[in-house]
Amino acid sequence: MIGRRGLLAGAAALGVVPAAADRFPERRLTLMVGFGAGGMSDVTARILAKKLQQLLDVTVIVENRVGAGGTLAISSVGQMEPDGYTLVTFLTDGPFTAAYQGRPINLDEWAIVGGYMPQERVLFAAKSAPFGTAREMMDYARTHPVTVSDGGAFWSGRVVEAFAKKHGLQVAVVPQRSGQAGSTEVMGGHVTMAETDRTERLRTAFRAAVEDPELRAQMVALDLTPKWIDPATYAATLREVTADGERLRDYLKA
Repeated sequence: MIGRRGLLAGAAALGVVPAAADRFPERRLTLMVGFGAGGMSDVTARILAKKLQQLLDVTVIVENRVGAGGTLAISSVGQMEPDGYTLVTFLTDGPFTAAYQGRPINLDEWAIVGGYMPQERVLFAAKSAPFGTAREMMDYARTHPVTVSDGGAFWSGRVVEAFAKKHGLQVAVVPQRSGQAGSTEVMGGHVTMAETDRTERLRTAFRAAVEDPELRAQMVALDLTPKWIDPATYAATLREVTADGERLRDYLKA
């Protein structure tokens, strides 16, 4: 198995189109997820939704809108009425993917509620793989083709491609709809490896949810790292990721 050292890095947050202040919330909230059921984004969104439902005393449903590296969900929410009742998991993957494709997201149009989970991306393989460490994988991939499942994250696939290009590795990235789908492909032997206004009201509840001991225990049990990230810090991260997407696109196409 590949060691538990993080090969790729990312984070997750919630974003919402800014909305006017009034009594809020008075009806159901929707949390949009840009990746398939069973993966990290989906599982953590459902844990958050359950806790937010308790804190806000309204129903919070999770809706999966899969496609385009997470940007389909972001685009869909961006076109909705800016009333604060629909949020979207705004992972670093979305801004990166959009920038890579030459259609950067205007982050000024979004209110970042806050970050909830810095990620350490883990590259793993089945026990039957002909290597047991990252170094052994690199040595093997110089002379043998290796397939890597991207777990639905467009940006991680591009990072793997850039890593392979830099080190002369024979690596092909296989796109998936979620992390769960990617893990299933590895286990099945199909691929070698895998990887005071409304905003303030939401932000207060969101932070309370992230810092809740029960929620933290649930995420830690899944080997995830819950952590509150203030909106300004996360917005800066998204801007950096946008620039990274443009740079990596130029590198891979050179």
